[in-house]
Amino acid sequence: SAASRERLNETVPKNFLERFDVIISGNDTEKGKPSPEPYLVAMNKLRVLPAESIVVENAPLGIKSARSAGAYCIAITSTMDKSFLEEADKIIDNFSDLGNLFK
Repeated sequence: SAASRERLNETVPKNFLERFDVIISGNDTEKGKPSPEPYLVAMNKLRVLPAESIVVENAPLGIKSARSAGAYCIAITSTMDKSFLEEADKIIDNFSDLGNLFK
């Protein structure tokens, strides 16, 4: 997230954050999106290659960041129309569709 760690802790339920092995916040990188740095830092911490990574995004700057990092990018139209998300590898309409991709 581009948000600070403090902001994440204030706004995101703790039980949700605990589901992730790695969380990268705005505090963890020198450059934010659209730089690939946030995703490259996450990949490094997870010890995965960009080609092994799937990023889920909802905004053009995040899509650019993910693609520049070499990850496959799925965009969700939760906050923007599909026309703004066309640079993603795949566009879906909701999180239920995301689950269906991995069945």
